[in-house]
Amino acid sequence: MNQTLFAIGIGTLCFNTAHAAAQVQPGYSSVTSHGDINLTGDNGREESTLIDDQDMMLDPLGADVELELNNSNGLYVGSVSGYASFDDAMSGSFYANSDFGGTDFNNSDAVGSFGHTFSTELEYQFMIDGEGELEIEGTLINLHPDFEYFVRLSVSSEFMPGTGFAGNFFDESILDTQDLGSLDFARVVPLIADSGSYRLRITLSHSGIGQREQDLRLGSLAASFSISTGAGCPADLTGDGELNFFDVSAFLSAYASQDPIADFNGDGVYDFFDVSAFLSAFTGGCP
Repeated sequence: MNQTLFAIGIGTLCFNTAHAAAQVQPGYSSVTSHGDINLTGDNGREESTLIDDQDMMLDPLGADVELELNNSNGLYVGSVSGYASFDDAMSGSFYANSDFGGTDFNNSDAVGSFGHTFSTELEYQFMIDGEGELEIEGTLINLHPDFEYFVRLSVSSEFMPGTGFAGNFFDESILDTQDLGSLDFARVVPLIADSGSYRLRITLSHSGIGQREQDLRLGSLAASFSISTGAGCPADLTGDGELNFFDVSAFLSAYASQDPIADFNGDGVYDFFDVSAFLSAFTGGCP
């Protein structure tokens, strides 16, 4: 579209009190599983055995994904698994399970004690063009109080190209070590960072030290998350809270250079439909 004609057409627009809702744009998502077992021999010698490492990208939401790691060797057995599912760009679920135990194979006395660390993590990166909130809820199950299970929830923002996310504005660890059974939790995290770029991480970590002939230790996490967005002002490209000529100019510049901020309908193509979407947002005004 001719930019001059477009600029002239803007002059006929008027403002009203309607506004568009903020949009969630998915970026990168993955599930990672990790397991490590440490053995201490009677002679004090220590060995470390890596079960495995897996990292599965979900492209960026993709289909359901399931990872599972297993290892058994003599006096110890261990497994860790992770499962993730996305309903859409605004909601999903995450399930992690881990177990660890000792067994007495062939009456061996080569190992005096053993320890381990298992973890499974869901990472989801997304953008929203306005304010909103992230709600996370779940259940942590710990069947043995002498082993520690941690759930870590973290949300980062202020994405800097080339350097990643600058830091967490929400970071909390939920711990269940004393009570058998389950622990329910729910957290609501406001999404108000200026950048609009976020990274959600939900991690189940399992660690402990055991002796031979102990029963298998079991723990699991079932968690879900949802992103709700309030009213945004996507046409306010200058970020000053007002819609005026400077926002039109910013859109024209972005449109000409095919900057992603001008892809208003999110289809990856820069055409009349993006112009139409910008016009609708512009006439809708800001809340």
